[in-house]
Amino acid sequence: LLKAATQLSPDVGWYVIGGAPTLEFIKMREELRLTNVHFIDFLDKKQLLKYYRSADVFTLMTIGEAWGLVINEAMAQGLPIISTDRCIAALEMIQDGKNGYVIPVGDVDTLVEKIKIVLQDEELVQDMGACALIKIREYTIEEMAKRHMEIFTGCKN
Repeated sequence: LLKAATQLSPDVGWYVIGGAPTLEFIKMREELRLTNVHFIDFLDKKQLLKYYRSADVFTLMTIGEAWGLVINEAMAQGLPIISTDRCIAALEMIQDGKNGYVIPVGDVDTLVEKIKIVLQDEELVQDMGACALIKIREYTIEEMAKRHMEIFTGCKN
């Protein structure tokens, strides 16, 4: 993500949220002179909601996630998603080009390309956000409980 930030306009703000950054990330930000990259500690739901609502796109550049619940949260706020092929939520919920993009882990060039596509087209952001909202309806607590009951009982209602 930090390497991608070097290839995009310094006017693009990057907010890495969810805990204290490692010394490696802090050093990397300094070495790359990324004044537009901000590390934000854990936030309560109300504070986090403000960041989701201010964002144009949500990225999760994980090298491995059992699921990646933050993708559910971002989709529920109508955000286009960019994540890696090592995130199960991304593989399950992202419809490439419709509500976001799934990219190979570590592929900085493709990440930059996809972010540019999204940031250069406000209508695309709106369309992808609308598609994200439609897709996430399949993943409500109620829908997931229903699916689990179907699995456990072997029958559909």
